[in-house]
Amino acid sequence: MVIVCLLLFGAPFWASDSLDHTATPTQVMTTPDGALAVVLGHELLLGRDRVDTLIDLEELGLYSSPPGMTFLPDGDLLVRPGTGSIARCDLTSRVCRPVAGNLPLTTDPCWIDRDSDGTLYLSSPDAERILAVDLSGQYRRLTDQSPFVPRQFLLKEWGLLDPASGDWTALPPYLSTGAFALQPLPSDGGSRPLWVLQTLKVDGGWWVLFKGRDKLGGTILRFDEDWSRPKAIILSAPVAMTLFEGRVVVADIGRRQVLQFLPNGHPLPDLAWPELQVRQAAADDQSESLHKLISVLPFGVIGIVITLLFIALASPELPKGLFDSPPSRWALEEQRNRDDSQLFVIGVVALIFFPLMLFLLTRFVVVPPPIALALVALPILVGMGVLLYRYKHAQNPATPNPEPNMAQVYTQIQGFYYSAFGTGLLLVLAGAAWWAQVWQAMAWLGAGAALLLVPTVALRLRLGTIAADLPPVAVEPEEPTDPRLADPSIVWIELPRWEREIRQASNGLYFVYFFLVYLIAKHAFGFRWGDIPGIEWILFFVLIPAALLIGSLIGARHDHRIGVRGRTVLLHQNGTITEAPIEQVFSSGRAILVGDLRTPLDLYPPAQIERHLLPLLARAAPIAHRELQKRWFNEQWSIWLLIGFCWLVGIVMFWLDGGIQ
Repeated sequence: MVIVCLLLFGAPFWASDSLDHTATPTQVMTTPDGALAVVLGHELLLGRDRVDTLIDLEELGLYSSPPGMTFLPDGDLLVRPGTGSIARCDLTSRVCRPVAGNLPLTTDPCWIDRDSDGTLYLSSPDAERILAVDLSGQYRRLTDQSPFVPRQFLLKEWGLLDPASGDWTALPPYLSTGAFALQPLPSDGGSRPLWVLQTLKVDGGWWVLFKGRDKLGGTILRFDEDWSRPKAIILSAPVAMTLFEGRVVVADIGRRQVLQFLPNGHPLPDLAWPELQVRQAAADDQSESLHKLISVLPFGVIGIVITLLFIALASPELPKGLFDSPPSRWALEEQRNRDDSQLFVIGVVALIFFPLMLFLLTRFVVVPPPIALALVALPILVGMGVLLYRYKHAQNPATPNPEPNMAQVYTQIQGFYYSAFGTGLLLVLAGAAWWAQVWQAMAWLGAGAALLLVPTVALRLRLGTIAADLPPVAVEPEEPTDPRLADPSIVWIELPRWEREIRQASNGLYFVYFFLVYLIAKHAFGFRWGDIPGIEWILFFVLIPAALLIGSLIGARHDHRIGVRGRTVLLHQNGTITEAPIEQVFSSGRAILVGDLRTPLDLYPPAQIERHLLPLLARAAPIAHRELQKRWFNEQWSIWLLIGFCWLVGIVMFWLDGGIQ
């Protein structure tokens, strides 16, 4: 099952990568003699009414993806053959020679422009770099786009601000939330300059191509002659445009077409070169097949998980040996370790399955986030139903082998499921693009936290009711209960049951804190989800280790108890009890150490601490609180190692996805 799910999960990425390498128009240019040049895959097509010349760019040693190319006045083609260099190619002799070497450029897409003096401007938004290269090949970094952009464009409060006139124009949501912007300008009220890829002067106005977030292309706005009244040209993902024989020609990689418009924005028939159409038809067939594959595979993973859950529901017996009680104590410890490992694997699968499937559905399949949330939540809800049924079945004395430990197993797995569900729910809520105010986001996050917390507490309390209603099961417990827990001479300090349930159920609510910090940062600094390429990998591979950290290191504190018997102090944690005279107890004033167990004092009701424990602490051995923290950290080194490994994986995936430049 794991192998099949991994294959199904990896297939969309393979299909998406294959789709990126299908032939699609990535550049349109006008040659110095007035012909139209179209780059389709690795071929350069030149012509007017039809293709007159076809050049294989791979023969020139050009393996990098356009649109990083332009024509020079003498007809040579200026291209980026790779990282950190520019080449000038003679299309007649098919010879390329370097123009500038050692440029601080990565493999990210780069747009090239030039001015009347011959100075080249290289703009790489994903690398956040703008370079000016002179005729001698020397370069300098630019901090803004003003040398090659005739107009500054600012994004402020979901609209377009003209800094010259102060006019503000509202933009459609898909434009205001999908624009790639530079750092905010503190001197201008936090407005952010939009990254301009290309400007085009036409009769009666201007066409401007802006860079979009999370995609190669962007958005086109058409302005009047005086840069007023911006109007959107609704396209999929335009990456380049040029003026050819009075028409605006646009390469749209989303539609995989070369589009044509009048200068006033009126659409014309697509460019219909026969050679272009033949190549596009073959690429479209391949694209359609890959799109179908991408759309179906995530549903295959969901179907497999649901099928296996129903098989588990129909199975008349529990997995053999999973909860059996071996006769010897050594075998019992071995079985418990094996059970814990299996529960750990189930939890990790649940925590990874939900966010990654949500990521697949929203990235590769055109599914609205609420529907994606419902689809991915379905296996988790079915799994919880399976666990509830198995719990009731295992506690029924009429069954051949009633299992007294099923309640603990259900509680642990249920906690994993709810953490996974809460992760995805808050991801959807916090990623909603239409939130404009932080207080609105806080309200929705509170609602999401309630949806996570209330059902958890209700189901956990319901489990107790089910167990109380069932007849007692005459089975030998896994291990005898420590008699000290029922000793009337020991005063046990613990939380009320309702508070313990809330604390255990609210372990996953740290997501609320995480996204509140994110939203406050967005509001204060103009940061939006997706401004950083590859941010999904960082989120998933940091949230999942954080969930493990909360559950493994902090989540069990709701079950801690402090016992006091005369001058003896006891600690009960996770089924283990240690005791020592007060003179052998270490206290930092904020936590105590009894034997090898420690616990913070602020976890318990203050009145009980002051009444039963505080009078004894004056005789306890003093210890620095930092020393207690150091001991705790050293004992949990394996979990810290796991978290560090997950973070390392996240950073590597972030880098592979283009996030580190």
